[in-house]
Amino acid sequence: MPNEKERSVRVVKGMPDVQLSAAEFLECFSQRFYDPAFDFAKNEFEKIATIAYEAYKEYRKSPRTKPAGPGFEDPEFPLPVEWLETRKKIADAEQLYRNSQAKSGILLINGAASSDQTCPGEMLTDMELIPAGPNAGLARYVGYYTPYATSHDDLDRDTGLQTEVKNHARALIEMVRQIRNGKNQRPDANLEEPRKK
Repeated sequence: MPNEKERSVRVVKGMPDVQLSAAEFLECFSQRFYDPAFDFAKNEFEKIATIAYEAYKEYRKSPRTKPAGPGFEDPEFPLPVEWLETRKKIADAEQLYRNSQAKSGILLINGAASSDQTCPGEMLTDMELIPAGPNAGLARYVGYYTPYATSHDDLDRDTGLQTEVKNHARALIEMVRQIRNGKNQRPDANLEEPRKK
């Protein structure tokens, strides 16, 4: 026979519903249009908000689709237009990347203003970007504890830093040359990551 404590236990199964009601959705949606300048379009806004809520409620994540086309197991399967366009851009970029005669592109990451939303180190890891050796990263303060207005003068006087930047650029260019010529191979390229994100 269950005791009083066992009888009062409330068993919850499954996850609670997280879908917003129409009023909750409208409140969130309206926050983006708080500026009084939008007041003149109140009627139009209400129509747009209604359409947006219907799309949210019906989970119309990919409202525009077209058949997948050749190269897919089911060429008639409807795929999002945006996804197909992005796939084509990636394929085009891959062709350009594999063309050793094409101009090389270099992504420079400035981590000077790192924050919770930007972490340059993780950006390198997650995107599998390749640093150009230990001399390709630079962290220096210019004119530390001096006014911002004169920081350019401090930079002009710091010839050592200017030489470091040039050396880093040279290392980066050499790494790009090696990659484009197929001479650079990451030593861990064939290892499998045990803790995938």
